Amino acid sequence: MLNYDLFAEKYDEMVKKGGPKKALANRLNDLGAIVTGVDLSEALLSYANKLTNRVNWIHDDAMTLQKIEDESFDMVISCLMLMDVPDHKAVFKQSCRILKSNGLMIWLIMHPCFQSPFSHPLEDGARKVYQYAPQYWKSHGNGTLRSTLGA
Repeated sequence: MLNYDLFAEKYDEMVKKGGPKKALANRLNDLGAIVTGVDLSEALLSYANKLTNRVNWIHDDAMTLQKIEDESFDMVISCLMLMDVPDHKAVFKQSCRILKSNGLMIWLIMHPCFQSPFSHPLEDGARKVYQYAPQYWKSHGNGTLRSTLGA
């Protein structure tokens, strides 16, 4: 499993460029949701706690969700993490377990073209893609999230 603790400071800088208000958890709070966030990285959770106190942050593994009871959520959102998990089927199984009956599950993933050498981040946190080419779906740059941690 990837060690996001090693990239936490740089990741925090990336999030701040987009602004904490643009973060998904804050957007959901603004819409009236009670939000619980789960992450395996204690360092990233430390940064998240500094950004907002409106989210119940839990240190847990998405493949087991040991700290969350069955049928405890109306909605589960997996946001930009499935490409970094060795067993996405386990994440799906545990997400189903913690969902209430008729709950909603949303899966968001990073398309690999956005980490290509033919794209770069913009000031607002978005990315500009110059060329879509399958052979360049792996990032070989220096200091980027994907070049450091892979996927």
